[in-house]
Amino acid sequence: MNIYIESYGCSANLSNSEIIAGLLEKQGNIIVKDIKLAEVAVLNTCIVKGPTFNRMIERLKLLSKKKYIIVSGCMSNVYTKKIIETVKESNKKCLLGLVSVNSIKDTINVLNNLKQGKETLIISDKKSENICLDKISTEKIISIVQISEGCLGKCSYCATKLAKGNLFSFEKEKIIKQIENDLSQGAKEIWLTSQDCGAYGKEKGKYELVSLLKEISKIKGKFKVRLGMSNPQHVKYFIDNLIEIFKNEKFFKFLHLPIQSGSDKILKEMNRPYKVLEVEKIIEKFRSVFPDSVISTDIIAGYPYETEKDFNETFDLIKKIQPEVLNISKYWPMQKTKGALLKQIDDEVKKERATKLMNLHLKIIQEKNKLFFDKELKILVDRDGFSNTMQARDENYRIVIINGGKDLLGKFLKVKIKKAMPHYLFGEITK
Repeated sequence: MNIYIESYGCSANLSNSEIIAGLLEKQGNIIVKDIKLAEVAVLNTCIVKGPTFNRMIERLKLLSKKKYIIVSGCMSNVYTKKIIETVKESNKKCLLGLVSVNSIKDTINVLNNLKQGKETLIISDKKSENICLDKISTEKIISIVQISEGCLGKCSYCATKLAKGNLFSFEKEKIIKQIENDLSQGAKEIWLTSQDCGAYGKEKGKYELVSLLKEISKIKGKFKVRLGMSNPQHVKYFIDNLIEIFKNEKFFKFLHLPIQSGSDKILKEMNRPYKVLEVEKIIEKFRSVFPDSVISTDIIAGYPYETEKDFNETFDLIKKIQPEVLNISKYWPMQKTKGALLKQIDDEVKKERATKLMNLHLKIIQEKNKLFFDKELKILVDRDGFSNTMQARDENYRIVIINGGKDLLGKFLKVKIKKAMPHYLFGEITK
């Protein structure tokens, strides 16, 4: 059968979509990029924010025009009833299959049942390792490797936890095997991903992330590794050891540390178990060793009870730590979460605060990127660019655009920076 797959959300979700594609193709199906050519639509959903949830509803309405639709991802676990209602309201003749985040291996069985006229809903709490499975990578040299599912957090705003549950760390040996296999298939850039990489192994009694990274550093070959999002409450316990392993040239000097607020009061309301000062110390240590490193963080603007004072503390924190990447979200109450039951802040206030943060960050990265003008950087070309250009990453995971064609993909080069834009650098190849 011709199958169209549409995926949203985090890199872990994208990894699951690659696995779904691989499993279906192995059974003789054809993965198509044009929905018009498909008999079956697969929608891998995300519910991280309200606007994203609304986007899922609109995609459900459109994709359920097909005879068969399979819905996977976080929405399947948390908002099952809403999916069923939306699909049936859009097309009563559409046959629906549901696959939870913990049962993507069952996608084949769901499809087979649909072909026999049987709607199938598989919503399982049983954990399974979505690794070392057939997959079709969306990027030629980028490999997404999931190291765990779920998390140890209890954040009051998060619906993702309702879908993915508690932390389940994958076996270290399987992760290494997956990376080695992907490298043998031509990968040069490895993304280690999960809901919280920092918590890896903790449900078994101790933090195992640094140990995992050490094993990865021993893998032969020339490649780069990007560590995914890691929460401060875990990283603070092993930041010194993390810095030591990051000295290895295989690792991008990149740290994604989601802070969410610069107010200790709001962090407590969010049930985020760390203090702002602890975050500052982590970043200070990291930058003392890697001064040109890229710090990425997330901020929620307008969480319930966030006063002007609380917001100003967040604003001042961003001004102080000056992150290279800032993901700003206006707070959106998600059904079934604690935050949705609280008194909400006016939408205009949320918008105003998010805009203020965005403008501040734009000034920060404009000034920071100017410092790289005329500098020579080492890069890995990892993606197609636009208008006869290619996209690369420097050793700190900054985006560098270069002139050239697809023959440069996967190459390690040296460039001299000739233009510094807010969100990327432009370099000329020197070697």
